[in-house]
Amino acid sequence: MPKPKERAAEYIRESDEGLANSATIESQAKAVRSYCIKKDYIVTPEHHYREAISGYKTAYTDRPKLMQMLRDCEKGLIDVVVVSEIRALGRKQSEIFVVYDMLQKAGVRLETIQERFDESDMGRIILSRRAAFAEIERNQMVMRTERGKADRIANGNLPGHGSPPYGFLYVDTPEETSARLILNTTIIYVDSNGVEWSPVSVCQFIYENALRGVSIKQTALALTRMGIPTPRRGQWWHTGTIFRILSNPLYKGEAVVNRWKKENGKTYLKPKEENIILPAGIVPQIVPRDMWDAIQEQLALNRTDSIRNTKEDEQGRGLLRAGFCHCGLCGRIMTIRYPKKNASYYRCQKRTGREEKINNHDIFVLSDRVDRAAWAKVCEIIKDPHVVRERVKEKREEIQPVSGLAEVKARIEELDQQFSNLLELAQSATTKDSISRLRVTLEDIERQKQEAQALLGDAEEMEEENEKVEEELRRFETWAAKVRPMITDASYQPTYEEKRLAIRILGIHAVITPTSWGCKHAIEITFAPPKIMDALNGRIIQFPTN
Repeated sequence: MPKPKERAAEYIRESDEGLANSATIESQAKAVRSYCIKKDYIVTPEHHYREAISGYKTAYTDRPKLMQMLRDCEKGLIDVVVVSEIRALGRKQSEIFVVYDMLQKAGVRLETIQERFDESDMGRIILSRRAAFAEIERNQMVMRTERGKADRIANGNLPGHGSPPYGFLYVDTPEETSARLILNTTIIYVDSNGVEWSPVSVCQFIYENALRGVSIKQTALALTRMGIPTPRRGQWWHTGTIFRILSNPLYKGEAVVNRWKKENGKTYLKPKEENIILPAGIVPQIVPRDMWDAIQEQLALNRTDSIRNTKEDEQGRGLLRAGFCHCGLCGRIMTIRYPKKNASYYRCQKRTGREEKINNHDIFVLSDRVDRAAWAKVCEIIKDPHVVRERVKEKREEIQPVSGLAEVKARIEELDQQFSNLLELAQSATTKDSISRLRVTLEDIERQKQEAQALLGDAEEMEEENEKVEEELRRFETWAAKVRPMITDASYQPTYEEKRLAIRILGIHAVITPTSWGCKHAIEITFAPPKIMDALNGRIIQFPTN
């Protein structure tokens, strides 16, 4: 009686999702299928398991096709599992042995297209060596890849892996492949008005929309309705795609690498101090740098200012929500609460188990009361913006050096003249004592000059800082003059968005502190226009109200 044919399972795996439909995985599948035909195994379509997933970063229990195959083995539907090589099962020895033991318990044999593994001690030794080699091979491959990537970057080249960012194309240099980027001006679409669109013009359209205040969602909808192809030829534009284009410094002509890291299958932005900025000229500019910077500022504001799911009307949303109201005890940002029946309020609740007020308090105050005080301060400053200039002048005088730029330059000229005079005296000096005294004096003048030159650098830096502050002050005063007619018009009712804009420009903050009676709260309104503060060399200065 002829022996019945054995039922085989073909398990095919590649580590990269991008290889799911590649020639590489097809070649592996073809080799396994040829082996099964040669062995005269029965292979049904449902027992062909194929997946593109990491065998090192992803646990074997999180690989759907592998787990499905193991369940079919437990049900007695498979007699032998065939893989191209041991690395197909995974890159970790421990996991390979777990899978192997599960197959053995199910009575299923494991074979590669080169060898088979039985239950004997020798079979397990051979399997152990193959599994160890698979893990070592993977670690060495990662090490070589990272070393090569680091060398490329150190030599001023782009990493050059994956597809080029939308709007660009990779080009080679004599030393490296895909080391530079050029603009992709290929026409990809002609709209109904006869306008030709390239990836570069699409990027410019996205940035121009953002600068005009068009939301990312509306831009995505507009591109989809216009019929412009997506970067990956999808059916519609995603907001995530638009955001990545808007936030990537490549588009302002700055090549920044080492921005991302992968952990547990997820991708995260690295801290800016870990980024590497490559030399200029590696990436061409699609949008001006000042446009890109302005849009980053707007994106940051959008994140903090988002209404999200708030259903409150404008009066109840809270003008100082999302970071403009602080607890006077612990300094934390007070959150706004929207109870269903009562009015909204700002609250700071802290319970650490300690009895001190700073660690144990529950402060809440009606948002309307705080907002009215904040808006009154906005109106006061806009009607008389000179108060900002006066406060900035006071603070600037506090941090400026005692000597100004002109005084320091005059002092250096005076020291140079003294040095020249002493050199003339030194030529006529005859005694050792005179020469020694002159040398000491010359060294002292040289030391004073070095100190003065250091002061000169500080004074020049302060002078540049003063110019930036003055420029921001002029911008602020221009804005105040523009909105003053509306603020002083009693019939005009500004919208919530207009009020929030004024709050941001003026840097209005409220500090809520309970009084000694406990049931009442003192509200202190401070203002610190952020643009002007940034110009003051990043010094955080808040101007309390009188």
